[in-house]
Amino acid sequence: QNIISLSHQIANFGETTLPDLESQLNGSFALSSYLSQSIFFFFIGGGDYMASCTASSGVAVECDLQSLTELLIGNYTNHLM
Repeated sequence: QNIISLSHQIANFGETTLPDLESQLNGSFALSSYLSQSIFFFFIGGGDYMASCTASSGVAVECDLQSLTELLIGNYTNHLM
């Protein structure tokens, strides 16, 4: 399974995607304007749930979804702050 952590995704966006866009749009002002008019769609947590509720063999295992959900919400909140 290729699961990329939220931390890695955010770092990749900041270190790779933003500089590439800034270069293509010829500057930070154009980039800011472009991003302010953009809509971002993202789906988070699915990979985390799958990884936590699936054994290495790919077979579903019992997991505590309430605890996992609380952990994920805490992690995502930290990234947004």
